[in-house]
Amino acid sequence: NTRCGNYYNITTADVRGIGKVQQYYVKRDYQKYQNIQERDNQESRNNNNNKRTSQNKELIQRIRNSETLKDLLRLFQQEHKKPEFRPSHISTCWNKATHLMKNERHTINNRTFLPLINHTITTIKDFDVPSLARTAHGIAKISSQTKLSLDPSFWKAVEVETMKKTRIEGQQISNILWAFAKVKRSSPELFHFMQSKILPKLDTFDSQTMANIVWAYATVGHKAPELFDAISEKAIYKLDAFS
Repeated sequence: NTRCGNYYNITTADVRGIGKVQQYYVKRDYQKYQNIQERDNQESRNNNNNKRTSQNKELIQRIRNSETLKDLLRLFQQEHKKPEFRPSHISTCWNKATHLMKNERHTINNRTFLPLINHTITTIKDFDVPSLARTAHGIAKISSQTKLSLDPSFWKAVEVETMKKTRIEGQQISNILWAFAKVKRSSPELFHFMQSKILPKLDTFDSQTMANIVWAYATVGHKAPELFDAISEKAIYKLDAFS
């Protein structure tokens, strides 16, 4: 640049250079803004998740604290239309009902649980595996001791949703199969599907889980020689280990 008096002659190249510097700082500041915005958004998401988790645990505890079947069903009616009411709450309702039905077995029928039944059927496509397993187990246990009897379409829905899952733990497998056997619901496709889930992880199953599985297959009359041989071998190995 050449100086003229108190001024500099600024060339076109200089202007372009200044423009690039300005672009650099604008870009840098915008990136900082984006990083701050993303951090704030993540903090907001974390806070919301923590809040939902807290609400979820609180409602589950309220369900578990129900002292009578009437209290439980009243709480369900109050809460089930709220957006935070989840499949885990539905399955907890059914599980709790199994503990509250003792003094009311002779009066329990489909009408007793009608709102809960309808909501369960309507939302079952949203259930995760633990909720499916607890719900099926609870309904089957109540059905075996009362006049509760769900339509076969419910059990078909449980079958379909279960077979969509890629990961199912031993206790969940046991509960679902036990439920189907308890209500005398034969489902060859489900039992065949479960066999493919059982065999690769059989070493992780405890004795009670294996016993429930064998009972379920035998009760519905589903032949599974490969599975039975594997469980027998596992049982013999456990006996040898304790001898």
